[in-house]
Amino acid sequence: MVKQNDTYLTLGNIQYVDVAGNWAADGVDSGLPSNLITKKYPTGSYLDLRAFGASLPPGKLTFKPGETKVFSPRLPGHIKWSGSIRLGEGFNQNNILGFEFGISNSRLAAERWWFLMKNYRVTKPYKGRSAGMGFDMTFGKSSGPFYQDHPSHVCVQEPYHYLSMLAPEDAGSVYWPPTGVDEVGYSIGELANGPWVPIFSVNMGTRTTIGTGPGTDQNRPTKGVLQSNPLASMSMADPVSGNTKAHPANGTFDITYHSMSANSSLTPNLSTGKGFIATGYQSGDGLSRLVMADIPLRPMASLVELQGWNPRGNNPYPPFQHNLIGNSDATPLIPSDKIIPTVIDPPTVSTNLMHDDAYCANHLLFDDWFVSSIAPQPVSFGGDISKDINAFYKDYLMGNSRLANRAYLPIPADGNVESTVADTRVGEIITSKDGWLKVASRFKVEGMFNVNSTSVEAWKALLGHAKNLEKIAMHGADEIVSADVSKENVVTRGAIAPDIKAGTGPGFGGQFANASEYAGYRSLSDDQIKDLAEKVVAQVRLRGPFLSLSEFVNRQLSNNEDLALAGAIQTAINHLAEDPMKKLRDPANSLSDNTMAPANPKLAGAGYAFDKTAEGSSAYGVPGWIRQADILRPIAPILSVRDDTFTIRAYGDSKGPTGKVIARVWCEAVVKRTRDFSDKSYPADSIDPPPATNLINTTFGRRYEIISFRWLNPTEV
Repeated sequence: MVKQNDTYLTLGNIQYVDVAGNWAADGVDSGLPSNLITKKYPTGSYLDLRAFGASLPPGKLTFKPGETKVFSPRLPGHIKWSGSIRLGEGFNQNNILGFEFGISNSRLAAERWWFLMKNYRVTKPYKGRSAGMGFDMTFGKSSGPFYQDHPSHVCVQEPYHYLSMLAPEDAGSVYWPPTGVDEVGYSIGELANGPWVPIFSVNMGTRTTIGTGPGTDQNRPTKGVLQSNPLASMSMADPVSGNTKAHPANGTFDITYHSMSANSSLTPNLSTGKGFIATGYQSGDGLSRLVMADIPLRPMASLVELQGWNPRGNNPYPPFQHNLIGNSDATPLIPSDKIIPTVIDPPTVSTNLMHDDAYCANHLLFDDWFVSSIAPQPVSFGGDISKDINAFYKDYLMGNSRLANRAYLPIPADGNVESTVADTRVGEIITSKDGWLKVASRFKVEGMFNVNSTSVEAWKALLGHAKNLEKIAMHGADEIVSADVSKENVVTRGAIAPDIKAGTGPGFGGQFANASEYAGYRSLSDDQIKDLAEKVVAQVRLRGPFLSLSEFVNRQLSNNEDLALAGAIQTAINHLAEDPMKKLRDPANSLSDNTMAPANPKLAGAGYAFDKTAEGSSAYGVPGWIRQADILRPIAPILSVRDDTFTIRAYGDSKGPTGKVIARVWCEAVVKRTRDFSDKSYPADSIDPPPATNLINTTFGRRYEIISFRWLNPTEV
């Protein structure tokens, strides 16, 4: 910031930002050749440099879902010796710390002064400081004496975390932006007439952003949430280290600079104090809200509703994928046929922290776990509880209510029971310490779908299920609202849509016309549903038969890139003839950019082991981008790789003395696998295996029952 003042800013001499009157010492900081002002005064004029920092407000910071905030200098207070300033929440032009500028010595009002943000001016040598480019940010509370006595350095969270984006000049000059970014010129008259003038802003956000816009020097596009997790707690980036996990391309955060022209209306504040993210950092091109993860606000019906959960926890090692559960994309850091790097670091499997996290999560969850949807019932989305879990389960058993997963019905012994029987079941399942192990044995599933089906019509019917919906819930401006989706094939990221329908206007998260393309839900046409069904069947034929549900969900570990890039449904989405994300994918719409080519010098040292998976769009995986998990979420509860009810056909013939067939017969039996053991004396709900002495059960397992039998006519075969 600059502002009129009685003191003139003398040529070649800038005050320290932290202490008024603290001037450069000749031959020390000011003697660095790289500090030469080259724009207007090519000789003899040097800038003094100091470490410059800014402290977030003390205490906890609370963000609403999808919210971003602006912080600007609030008071001209200083943390001793450091050059840091205190920040306040919101954009404040009336209480800003900056360089004060005045007209004196007969300077002409028309004389222009240039302001230029250069990243080396932040991190060039300052006494004991090492050379580098970039930024270093700290979240937490310092334990050392330097900051300990100043409360304004208590920031976001404990413990002390670093976001390091520092690199020596030779590495920084390749990966980071050029040293000169968007020069801004002002006349002395413009500056002296006030008020405070924004010169530039520095923005920090996740790598789902597209830098300052497609094609700019700062733009460093990677493949969206495939390489960036907005929930990651810590990221370290230093390309000179030679360690792939430290390369900025594998980090989760970006810091960018934005110069502002005089009296620009594209400010980062408007009247609300909110910041702008993702597609840009100003009011004309950015989003004020982007729902990248949400907490389920009603009982979950599917494991895929956990895709907002971050099972990586505080793992500081890449790959930083987001929305892991139910998705299947490979990562560029791991070979196509593996789930860990070829060379692991730390050096043992037990200590290695780099994994194909999506593959591992799906493998662990989809074959052994399911969501019963037995849960307390809220009055509304995320509201007060109308029925606790005991009362709700009892109502369900008595036939007075249904589960969120409506395909899960009580077994005959539990259906429409009397109150006393229901109370017994509540004790056995809900309040029992091992009820979570037994509950699956109390369900029958209506309408299971075998993923090995090669019927296009069957897949078309399954994928087009949403046409039965009349309304969906949607995150509105201040509360959950509804949207009419009658006769539409709706696809949403979560049970509650993040914004309005993609392509129908700005929506709740932005002011520009295409904002909903980035942040909203999508609706597929009937032709797209049919095409998707055909593409899924083609993948089933290519990859199947699937022996487990996780095998269907996951990609294949293979040297065949087409099979290793993603799972069956994701691959089908990627090959749709009519691309639903066409507008979002096109860089000309300023919503995304094409990812960097593997040969790009900025990726030197990034350690890609599977280059092809990094090719695509920087908007990959935002709410407006349909992913595999979005398709799976509503249908996962009924998917299976085998049926419990199946048809067996048999043939027999009779031959005469000469070997000639004199009679033929065909029959058909419909057989059902039950929950009971072959020897019914052993309890079906037992969580322990049958004892070895029970040879019937150890040999034959669960009981099969013939529920129908008929002889077939030759014309039926």
